[in-house]
Amino acid sequence: SMAGESNVDHLVACVSGGSNLCGFMMPFLPEKNSGSKIDMLGVESTASPRLTQGTYEYCRSDVAGYTPEVLSHSMGESYIPAPVHVGGLRNHNSSPLVSLLCREGILRAEALDEFNAFKAGQIMLKTEGILVAPESSHAVAAAIELAEKARIENKESVIVFLASGNGFLDLQGYN
Repeated sequence: SMAGESNVDHLVACVSGGSNLCGFMMPFLPEKNSGSKIDMLGVESTASPRLTQGTYEYCRSDVAGYTPEVLSHSMGESYIPAPVHVGGLRNHNSSPLVSLLCREGILRAEALDEFNAFKAGQIMLKTEGILVAPESSHAVAAAIELAEKARIENKESVIVFLASGNGFLDLQGYN
């Protein structure tokens, strides 16, 4: 709202490099730091679970080793996800900002597999007519889980998720 207060319970975005997540969630950071109970959830892929299983360390962002070392959650520079993985979110390390938010307990992280992500993307297409990118389908899956939990607990919950890309170039992955 104009007063800087919202009624949002959950913010959900997929996370790889972190630019979409940060652009989506950072406007809510002052509210979160003022004691708001907003749940900020970054959803990564189980193919490269940097935030949920990685190590907080200095590493380079590129496989060739040309970029500067940054402090972030990482699977290690030598980590390569399975070649059959098509669901995106394959980076071996997360961004320094996303990693810090996670380390400080501001951002909660969850890893979802590509099968369930694509399934959620199909639900989004069938119910809303929107074909989201495989990366974004991870956020859709987490939002569906949060909605199901609220329904089971008979709670009203405002869930906002970021669909940061379309899936028109990823039809083969959906197949």
